[in-house]
Amino acid sequence: MAEELTTKSKYPATRKRADRSKQSYRAKTPEALQRQRAALQAGREKLRSIPRPLKSKVEGLTEPVEITRWEIKAPDEYPDDPIGFIEDHFYVIEGRRRIVLLDWQKEILTDWFLTEPRPNLCVLGQPKKTGKSTFCAAIALWILCNKVLAEVYLLASIVAQAQLICFDKLVKSIRMNPALRKVCKIMSSKGRIEHRKTDSTVQILPPNISVAGINPSLVIAEELWSWTTLEHKRSWDELTNVPTRPDNLNIVTSYAGYVEDEDSILWQLYKKGIDQAEGREEKDARFWFRWYGEELYPEVPWVKPSYLVQQQKRLRENAYLRLHCNQWASGEESFVDPQVLEACTNPDYKRGLPFEGRLVAGVDIGLKHDSSAIALVGALDAKTLAIVDHVVYVPFEGVTLDLERTVEAKLLAYFKIYDLVVVYYDPFQFARSAKTLEKRGLAMHEYPQTVANTVAMSETLAGVLSNQTLLLYEDAELRTHLLNARARQSQRGWRLVKRTQAGKIDLAVALAMATQGAVDKFLLAEDSYFQPDDFVQRS
Repeated sequence: MAEELTTKSKYPATRKRADRSKQSYRAKTPEALQRQRAALQAGREKLRSIPRPLKSKVEGLTEPVEITRWEIKAPDEYPDDPIGFIEDHFYVIEGRRRIVLLDWQKEILTDWFLTEPRPNLCVLGQPKKTGKSTFCAAIALWILCNKVLAEVYLLASIVAQAQLICFDKLVKSIRMNPALRKVCKIMSSKGRIEHRKTDSTVQILPPNISVAGINPSLVIAEELWSWTTLEHKRSWDELTNVPTRPDNLNIVTSYAGYVEDEDSILWQLYKKGIDQAEGREEKDARFWFRWYGEELYPEVPWVKPSYLVQQQKRLRENAYLRLHCNQWASGEESFVDPQVLEACTNPDYKRGLPFEGRLVAGVDIGLKHDSSAIALVGALDAKTLAIVDHVVYVPFEGVTLDLERTVEAKLLAYFKIYDLVVVYYDPFQFARSAKTLEKRGLAMHEYPQTVANTVAMSETLAGVLSNQTLLLYEDAELRTHLLNARARQSQRGWRLVKRTQAGKIDLAVALAMATQGAVDKFLLAEDSYFQPDDFVQRS
């Protein structure tokens, strides 16, 4: 009985509330009833303001995306509010949620669209991974949804770049937004998006297509550092501002290029911006220029200091300065450091020793002005390669090298001594010799020195040297050819080039081809006999 009383006294309100009827909660006087209704209405409005996540399948994604519905305006009701539109309607694929603009991004949008006089050419230099493509895609979407009959063009040095970066982010943002999916028609195969209400369009525009007759509202050019050809320059000239749209805008976003490209489009724009900022040139009121360096990274929350430390260790010095410090740097630098060569060289390992494993030969041919070289590379174990032998033929001045008595004869001699499984060669100047050697039983593999192939073999050789997985013997000729080589950056990567015209690198090229062949045939082949845990050399 005492326990029951204790329970009743401990929870009197709960028991009393359970016994009350609904009418007992109603206010007794008209004034109190009015206050009660006002409080209930305020509570309902507060609940409506709380975002409610909605599970929705987005095309191209395998998992549901959390899409938040807010009490916001329709996408086409932001004609003069780019910041509000972007934060309300642009979704980022990385977080699968609406974007939150950073303060410096809002400042840029204010300068571009909310300040008079509005600029018509904007150059924004930013380091890598600071959101250039996402920022441009958001601007393009705002124009598409809020400007009638607008034409937005996305430029890139090649079609694939625009397709994969800015256009891809734009498409995925539309597909994650239920309001935009209804009014936007996406034609991915044509690189085109149409808005059914505004009749505005977004179109990928590669540089090899004529731009005559277009009337752009917005032109976005990403990574203009790679626009160095005559075709690129003509396209850029044709896309100059048009008089029929007073507020049309050309936006350039890129990180720095190479100091050797002094006639490139980006360098000319960069120089113009610096000269105007430092007073060496009269200011153009409609030209906007800002060039961020590594000081921008603390303002970018998704880039952590550990990432920059990692990149500094992995990238070449000039590459890090250009990509992450946004500094103009030389496109050429030493291919390999002398300290790396010393680390890969074993004084006890001698040239031309018997080798029981399989070998790949690389051949680089120079008939008159350059030397010809052969390099033999084999595998010591599942991860380590070794150069077994090499030979360099230097033709006499004015005399054409006799390939049959030199290169062909040496390859046949190697074929008798070693288990030579394949010869990598450039068919230019060696096609006839390759046919002859094939008839003698050698396996010949064409490896034309295209940009893609030279980039691949150069990066492969650099990788095995820097990782110390290529064993070298002491040899002055081999060391000289490697140290004469320079690494030159291109759009597809960097490749081997000469330091000077007199400095020979033919043996380095032959070694790169042989190393690429060894990686292809031994370390990466599906039927490779190399096993990570149990390696057995075959004779």
